[in-house]
Amino acid sequence: MQNALVRADAALIQSNEFDFSHFQIFTSVPDHRDYGVVALRGMVVIYDERPLHQEGIIAGAFYVRESQRPRSGMMWESWLRHENEDQRRRCGPAGPLAIQREVVQAIRWAYGDDWAIRLSSGFVDGPYSDWAFGTDFIGKVAGIYLPKSSSGEC
Repeated sequence: MQNALVRADAALIQSNEFDFSHFQIFTSVPDHRDYGVVALRGMVVIYDERPLHQEGIIAGAFYVRESQRPRSGMMWESWLRHENEDQRRRCGPAGPLAIQREVVQAIRWAYGDDWAIRLSSGFVDGPYSDWAFGTDFIGKVAGIYLPKSSSGEC
């Protein structure tokens, strides 16, 4: 029964634009500050922050990219001006930020030596200059989280 579910999970993983079939399967989330989780089309992907600092960015590898924006819908300049004018607060922003994380694949741009990213939708975003590429990456994908309960056990 477990092998059939693992094959079904592998089919789900391969049915997305990205092929994660070669990734490690985690039955629990690592309890370490360098690991985190992000959702990808109904799956939970586990990422590790250390490889970015140890090996840099590798073409073809999968990474988690993070972006932030003011929740209020303000433009960044207006939000920052408002935050600076608020003299009552001495630390931290008064207005919360919305944080978005997504899985992307680092690739080389088809028409030159610059970098690009492939999104989970299949679209390619780029080109990026070397100095600007990967500055919003927070970790490298380490594997897929498939809890033991998905193997049919209760």
